[in-house]
Amino acid sequence: MCKLFLIIFLSSPFQQRDVRISPDGNFKLTIDTEEESDLQIRYIVRLTDNISNATVEIVNCVRRDLPKPNFYWDKDSKYLVLEQCTESFKDSRIKIFNLKTKKIDFELTGLIGNKDDAKQQFDSENGILIYFDTSIIGNKIPDLYTFDLQTKRKRKIQEFRVDMDMEFPEIKRIEGKRQLKISYSDSVTGERFTKQIDY
Repeated sequence: MCKLFLIIFLSSPFQQRDVRISPDGNFKLTIDTEEESDLQIRYIVRLTDNISNATVEIVNCVRRDLPKPNFYWDKDSKYLVLEQCTESFKDSRIKIFNLKTKKIDFELTGLIGNKDDAKQQFDSENGILIYFDTSIIGNKIPDLYTFDLQTKRKRKIQEFRVDMDMEFPEIKRIEGKRQLKISYSDSVTGERFTKQIDY
């Protein structure tokens, strides 16, 4: 099934509109963004049921000097994974929204990533989210976890020795396999690592 991604550039008050259609075509996600200052961007996200035409606002928040929040449909259009805006890593939240009940089924303390290719961190075929757990955060990059949308179980798959001021690890899923290719720099030695892990 094809997925529709439509980006429309608007005049004030919203500078950009991103429209995403669920795999079954029954739902529409509208993401409006407005730059409030150099480092502060407001995101207003609305979910529309294309059958009943009912619309609900599910996110209205501001991010300061952080990447835009990410949103994913699962392949069966049962769940919407949404990243809540926060002002710091330690307050980051990821919510699993049930499209049938229109309620949050589960909430994780974590973030999806700070890369433009964050789509690599959701395996829609298997319903697996790959994210950085920020529930325990010190001066290093948070550990990498998976979350299974069906079983609601999370599992740690990689620990990092990477200072917070270092670049976040680069994550790519390997086509046709439940494997990740991870690239990152060690904060102690400065050595660059690339490894493959199962998830």
